[in-house]
Amino acid sequence: SYNSGEINQTELAYMQNIFSFDERQAKDVMVPRTQMVTLNEPFTVDELLETLKEYQFTRYPITEDGDKDHIKGFINVKEFLTEYASGKPIKIANYIHELPLISETTRISDALIRMQRERVHISLVIDEYGGTAGILTMEDILEEIVGEIRDDFDDNEVNDVIKLNDDTYQINGRVLLEDLTDQLGIEFDDSEDIDTIGGWLQAHNTNLQKNDYVDTYFDRWIISDIENHQIITVILKYEYNAERQSLSEEDEDDDNNNK
Repeated sequence: SYNSGEINQTELAYMQNIFSFDERQAKDVMVPRTQMVTLNEPFTVDELLETLKEYQFTRYPITEDGDKDHIKGFINVKEFLTEYASGKPIKIANYIHELPLISETTRISDALIRMQRERVHISLVIDEYGGTAGILTMEDILEEIVGEIRDDFDDNEVNDVIKLNDDTYQINGRVLLEDLTDQLGIEFDDSEDIDTIGGWLQAHNTNLQKNDYVDTYFDRWIISDIENHQIITVILKYEYNAERQSLSEEDEDDDNNNK
């Protein structure tokens, strides 16, 4: 239908996302534990505002003694600040809501149904040992179908692949390899069972540190930001892009000569 012009490219992308929807699990799209932003109870309104100023999320999990394996619930910042602005005396504890638990192997289609049924926008993802694996939000799930969407506090659209110059890109570590193939034409032939660029780089070297790099045939991948072995940002440099383009032109010439 796409080739015949019956649907456009955006509609095709939506359909492809929907068809793969049932195959993905919570662990594939969650915010991993290492990237979770939490508030430690007890906390003051000023501490909440400072956290909001830095991260600008709508909902924050609440930890006990700073331990991410002991999550007491979550706070909806918009709900709390609306009441706080009214000038009425309020207790923060009254705005901490229960956080539903789901297994990291839960299909995101099932997670979506449950979150809709319970009317919540965030769930705690538990690993096989009962520890915290991460958090899953309604936004994470919907992005699997419609692409990147904006949070209530987002000022600017987030771009996970930023072109810095003709030969350099800044890339979020959670970007899917298939997306990089679509956007940049890079093939990852050794990526079996690996979904993200961060995971792919870790598979090449499990001891990567900031400013370390992984060289491939045409490219250099430089670790720009890493936290607790989780690659946050990577810089892609087309070290040998001229050679890549030259080979591509040769292939085109060969194809033309063989016609």
